[in-house]
Amino acid sequence: MNILPTSQYLIAETDRLALLAFKNNIKDPLGALTSWNESSHCSNWTGVRCSRRHPSRVVRLDLRSMSLEGSISPYIGNLSFLKYFNLNDNHFTGGIPQEIGHLSRLQVLWLTNNTLTGKIPRNLSSCKSLEILALTQNDLVGGIPVELGSLSMLQTLYLGVNYFSGTIPISLSNLSFLTDIVLEYNNLQGNIPSELGQLSILSDFSITANNFSGTIPPQIFNISSIAFFYVTSNKLHGSIPPYIGTTFPRLEEFGIGGNRFSGVLPYTISNLSKLSMFDVGGNQFTGPVPKLGTLQGLIIANFEENYLGGGEVDDLSLFNSLSNCSHLEIFSIPQNNLTGQLPASVGNLSTKLTQLYMGENNIYGEITPGIENLVSLNS
Repeated sequence: MNILPTSQYLIAETDRLALLAFKNNIKDPLGALTSWNESSHCSNWTGVRCSRRHPSRVVRLDLRSMSLEGSISPYIGNLSFLKYFNLNDNHFTGGIPQEIGHLSRLQVLWLTNNTLTGKIPRNLSSCKSLEILALTQNDLVGGIPVELGSLSMLQTLYLGVNYFSGTIPISLSNLSFLTDIVLEYNNLQGNIPSELGQLSILSDFSITANNFSGTIPPQIFNISSIAFFYVTSNKLHGSIPPYIGTTFPRLEEFGIGGNRFSGVLPYTISNLSKLSMFDVGGNQFTGPVPKLGTLQGLIIANFEENYLGGGEVDDLSLFNSLSNCSHLEIFSIPQNNLTGQLPASVGNLSTKLTQLYMGENNIYGEITPGIENLVSLNS
């Protein structure tokens, strides 16, 4: 009869007991964890994957979208081989256990769309293998820990839709592998650190709906890998640099609406060949609207509530080039200073156009023939 020594037995049972303790802390209204029982090996349990080399050690725990309720047991910190932990889209409450900081092999921590409270544990900085930290859409508070800047492998930082306050830690500029910073819909404030310009492979930068002030550092506009840039609904000012069409060659979505930006919109915007969404509404821009006809993938363009237009009769010539934007669905330019008669080229706009707003300008004359060709506007 083979009997394991007590110490080896306990090591073999550590993860199984930790998972059972985790289950005892939650409600499972859909019975998603029915397979988690005393009579079966944890490698056969729903959402659990064990190591091939160490069959009793859990490397992956994926319990997303199971309507689970309750708090995250601190026993989760005993799963020392865990690499992937996903509780996305459940009903977990309470805080993020400090014990998660013991998981030195953890690469993915995905806790989005729950009702978690409290602060981000500072000792998450001990998870040196962490590549994805996703805490979006919870009720978390406090500041973004400076210690996160030591997570040298971090690629994705999703902290949006919470109640975080304070400033963006300059230490985040140390994260050379970072591709995504999403901090939208929080209570963050202060300036955007110029040091973030060191993030040379950053693709997604979103700080929408916070209380940031100051200007966008020029170093940020020099990150050529940026594809998604959102600073909408803050208290930022300044202008868009004239070279943006050169330094943002991969730009797909650009949202700076609801701030205090001013100056002239650069004509180099027409060089952004990948652009699909462009929103500068609710600012103080002046001068002409750039010709957008080269942006054949453009879907949404919003210029509303600015001071665009020079009071010249050719202000509306912008519609001539827009006819090349065959994917355009929304075009909004009300509450500006555009002057002139609506050109016949309006009737040549995209057949996908569903929303066209031009009110509160100085447009005169009759509605141009051909506008009835815009079938989507009438559907």
